[in-house]
Amino acid sequence: MYKTQIVSTMNKKFNLIPALIIISMLFLTYSCEKEEDIQEKLDLLEGKGYYPLQIGNYWKFAGSPEKRIDSIRIINEKEYYRFIWETDNYYRRLSEGKVYFLHYDGITEEVLYDLNAEVGESWYHSMDEVTGYAERVTLSSKTDTVTLNNYTFYNCYRFNFEYTDPLMVDDEYSIWLAPNIGNVQSVGDFGRSILDEVQIDGVKIKF
Repeated sequence: MYKTQIVSTMNKKFNLIPALIIISMLFLTYSCEKEEDIQEKLDLLEGKGYYPLQIGNYWKFAGSPEKRIDSIRIINEKEYYRFIWETDNYYRRLSEGKVYFLHYDGITEEVLYDLNAEVGESWYHSMDEVTGYAERVTLSSKTDTVTLNNYTFYNCYRFNFEYTDPLMVDDEYSIWLAPNIGNVQSVGDFGRSILDEVQIDGVKIKF
């Protein structure tokens, strides 16, 4: 009798395993949109460019705080979009494709991305007034492919960031911008961080 009870209990436990697998698969299926559904939504965003700026836009990366545009602020007679992400950050994009961010001193603005730069072109920002070291940004590619959980982006821009400070040489990283979405992937010594959910111009996409 005792042995029969043990076998019965074990059978129940093993029977749970397939059920848990099925539940997990269903969760993944419904938590991520299908490729054709994602493409249909992306078609609505055609023409938004590689760095879409609009109040209400947000980007969610797994394990990271949400980055959201919540307002427009006039600073030094210039119009900036305020990003809420750990701390407040201010960005603006000019018609020629340059994306500026406002330095933490609240006065200086620097080029973060130059979307019309040639591949291999570099520029500097975040220069330390004491050491003279800065961060060098290089547009390394305009044709990269980035695959997320359930969708593949083509013709992504890859920007490489490296510090001129020799003590920070190991802190290099890269950021990929996808058309009509913006940042979809970052890779560095922290590992790989990919976009999990985004909302652009009211269109929400779950990858």
